Amino acid sequence: MMKKYFSSAALIGLCLGANAQGLVNNGATLKIESGVTLNVDNALANVSGTIDNQGTVQVAGNFANTGNPALNSLFVLDGGASQTVTGNSQFYDVLQVNKSGGTATVASGTTKIHGHLQLAEGTMNANGNLVIASTATETGLVDDFSDPSFDGVLSGNLRV
Repeated sequence: MMKKYFSSAALIGLCLGANAQGLVNNGATLKIESGVTLNVDNALANVSGTIDNQGTVQVAGNFANTGNPALNSLFVLDGGASQTVTGNSQFYDVLQVNKSGGTATVASGTTKIHGHLQLAEGTMNANGNLVIASTATETGLVDDFSDPSFDGVLSGNLRV
């Protein structure tokens, strides 16, 4: 019997489409293991798949999520220009804005923070589409700025 081995990169290549605009997940489960960083230099579109993030996802372009809305672990918007977040997403750990330029805007859909919204650098425009969500077992919050190097800004209408 012949065994077949595939590298992680080959499996991702089979499940995901990449184009000049960035990375598109169209029906796959994209798993980022603990200790691993997925750095997307352009846009990330989760069309109909799942992002199982146990590590770190860094996105320098726009983020569109029409797939599974639940996102765990650290998710970073770190582009040098303006970025948009569209679709419906739920962040259960940390959504970090760490931008050297431009504004990250929640342009459409609903983005819920069940963990921390961390404003390391740059501006996050809530645009009426960002919700700090808490339940009996979860507490969503805007970071407490205990790290003196964090100097990000939150603008626009925020829902609680």
